[in-house]
Amino acid sequence: MADQAKITLPKEPTFGEKAVVLFSKFVFWLGVYVILTITFLYTGVARSVLSSFQRFSYTSTKEGTLNLNTTFFPASVEIAEHGTYNTPISDLTLPTGSYQVKVEPKLFKSFIKALQLPIQITPNAVTVAKVQLGVNYQTAAYFTVHSFKSASSNIIIYSSPSNALVSFENTKGRTPLILLSQAPGEYTIKIEKYGYKAVSIPITLQPGTTTVVFAKLYKFVISQ
Repeated sequence: MADQAKITLPKEPTFGEKAVVLFSKFVFWLGVYVILTITFLYTGVARSVLSSFQRFSYTSTKEGTLNLNTTFFPASVEIAEHGTYNTPISDLTLPTGSYQVKVEPKLFKSFIKALQLPIQITPNAVTVAKVQLGVNYQTAAYFTVHSFKSASSNIIIYSSPSNALVSFENTKGRTPLILLSQAPGEYTIKIEKYGYKAVSIPITLQPGTTTVVFAKLYKFVISQ
């Protein structure tokens, strides 16, 4: 009769071996956590996440208000699916959302061009926009200011073109610029860049809100 095959069962790990495996897993996941945290804080991911939360707030069914005015010339303002209005627009109630708004001059239409600008309406907040129409997009200028609820009072500043110098109280920086945990109050933000007209933007920073400022600057000289 042939010899029966011997079956060797795997050895049960000792307590020390189990402890080494668990410690190795702990060190691995701790390293992953540290790497992700550093990436989140220092590579712009935090800003993207903030923007995502900002866009998420726009899906609310609540309403906000719009104040819009033009410099130099009166204009008609067309808001898709909501109608056409004349400047100045004051406390116009609109559903929360993102809009493309067409601003067209009432005078000198063959010389002054219409402008399309993005507007964000956030719940229970006032969005402010001021527009200067020009002979083309380069010589047009505008700024928009809107707010949304957040854990602290913050300011986010964008510009077109970017890398513009921002002066805010005793702070200077370049766009895009995020100012975290600011004291609520009345402020004026100055944005300037060589070859463009400087703009001063008044804002009211409310407690527990993030205020977003975007400025499209007027270009003095048009490159050919």
